Amino acid sequence: GETPQVYVARLRLDRAAFYLATQQGPIADIAVAVGYETPETFTRAFVRRFATTPSAYRAAAPVMARTPARRPGLEQEARRPALSAVRPVELRPQPVAFLRHIGPYEDVDGSLFDELAAWSRGRAGVTGPWLGIGHDAPGITPAERLRFDACLGVAAEQHGRGRVAFQTVPGGWYATATHTGPYATLPEAHRSVYATARAFAGYRVAGLPLVECYLTSTVRPDAHLNTTQIRLPLTRLAA
Repeated sequence: GETPQVYVARLRLDRAAFYLATQQGPIADIAVAVGYETPETFTRAFVRRFATTPSAYRAAAPVMARTPARRPGLEQEARRPALSAVRPVELRPQPVAFLRHIGPYEDVDGSLFDELAAWSRGRAGVTGPWLGIGHDAPGITPAERLRFDACLGVAAEQHGRGRVAFQTVPGGWYATATHTGPYATLPEAHRSVYATARAFAGYRVAGLPLVECYLTSTVRPDAHLNTTQIRLPLTRLAA
């Protein structure tokens, strides 16, 4: 429902809004980071998109207060979830096959992972692991345009014309922690990892895309004791 130009412009501005809400530093640096050559051009585009200036948007900082629950109705079934210590880890790039969900994160259907599993049977070069990638920030990107990728690790990206597409999850530094419990409690775990990572010396939280690594042979949204590694991207600062 969007032209390529409108789509790219919206993604740039949504990412800028996320950085404004979660990072310190000059607004001019954020403008450059999302692809604008001058702060003035960035400000005009930002005002058109959000009806407020970048500085006023930063002051409101909406992102942390507006993260929705993953699976409405399952919260009552939580069985004392556990979260390990949060630590920075450098990870290698990971090629993946993926299927994309567009819409609210809480509406992600486990059948996407079932479809990927069926696609992978008998296929060479499928290595795992299972991953989920949240590209956008709820509360900034409209719920109906949030992008979530259900992913399965492969040895290398491929090219095809079917429903399954390919991408590479970037390598680099991530704040990581292992969550054990139902998927309904993952949003609170994400917030805890984010709060801890903000205090890391020598790093800045990049924040998106948020990666979940499902440490199981299959992805079962209805299970109570899922084990999930949360991976929050970091930028390592120069010494």
